[in-house]
Amino acid sequence: MLRIPACGLTEEQGRATPFASRLSIAELIKHAARCERGWTALVPRRSGCYEPATGETD
Repeated sequence: MLRIPACGLTEEQGRATPFASRLSIAELIKHAARCERGWTALVPRRSGCYEPATGETD
């Protein structure tokens, strides 16, 4: 969903913070990606379906 507002922006435009918020479009996308990775790692562990890959630790 955040990719749509970022479509066609240059790297400089994506990093700009033109409003009162300190967050740029690029930072919002990074934040959303980190949150999504966290949730996708957490949900299987909580449901009991998670089996760590070789060499992975909890």
